[in-house]
Amino acid sequence: MIFAFIIIECTIRITINHPTYNIEKKLYGLRKSNNGITDIYSPHSRIWTSEGGYSISITNNLGLPGSDVLVTDTTKYIYVLGSSYVQANQVAPTKVSTSICQSRLGKSSKYQVLNLGEGGLDQYDSYFKLKYYEKFYKPEKIFLVIERVDERWLSRHDTLNFALSENFGSEIHPNTAERIERFVRKNSSFLNMLSNGYKIASKINFRSAKIVNTVNDPNLTRNEDISKKLLLCLDKFKEDYNSSFIVISIIDNSGINIFLDNYCKSKNIIFRCSPINRTGNRLNTRGHLNDKGNEELGDLLYEILKNEIVLPDGKNI
Repeated sequence: MIFAFIIIECTIRITINHPTYNIEKKLYGLRKSNNGITDIYSPHSRIWTSEGGYSISITNNLGLPGSDVLVTDTTKYIYVLGSSYVQANQVAPTKVSTSICQSRLGKSSKYQVLNLGEGGLDQYDSYFKLKYYEKFYKPEKIFLVIERVDERWLSRHDTLNFALSENFGSEIHPNTAERIERFVRKNSSFLNMLSNGYKIASKINFRSAKIVNTVNDPNLTRNEDISKKLLLCLDKFKEDYNSSFIVISIIDNSGINIFLDNYCKSKNIIFRCSPINRTGNRLNTRGHLNDKGNEELGDLLYEILKNEIVLPDGKNI
């Protein structure tokens, strides 16, 4: 049996090179969903995804998606918030929208892009993740990328309370069983793959009564179904960050974009949109953004930055 396990382990490492456990720590309070727990990945961790075919993505030097971030005393940080569409584990790290934007700025530019996208993160969750990272990297500009505006995710929050909890950002220390599990998964690709598969299956089979069932294609949302909680989140971002806060819609629906544009104008929120989340820019026409979609989003981020950031000599980027 031990010999069989060794054969399986070697086969998996040689054939698909599945990563081992790579979560550096778990923190509390960075989101309001998932019991408030966020996984913080180690720098240059390998993460697998099966969308568009089995592939491995690698986190940057901060354990975040996209290209490495140059951290200096003079760096000005550009935050990009969003869900798995921004995280973009489905494409190579150099093809992620934030990496595209950084390459346009220049890798050694004083403007460095932080990708705070995360799978399942709604706009309310994004607020708290921003609050954690800004303690270490002061944001110059904050982009909130929106690909859906209905109640699909925000419905899981009964009420919105933007106050930070007493244990906000505190590390969750594992118990004995969890420490044993992590040790085993750090040393075995096969057992880590089994664990990943089990957890994914559990999520697929789980249906929370608090999550509203909506159309699968967020582009088909009607104006009257736009979440009121989303608008409350936009108001709070504006209150805290004023003109540094920018909303970007990638929804392929002109009616929704007109609604958001009018709302943002009424609140003096900077708003930009482009129908990037369309069929030709999606993996298998229905999934997350493909290389082309990420490139369009990266170029859009860069173009907005050129217009919003003016250097001391009066010239744009």
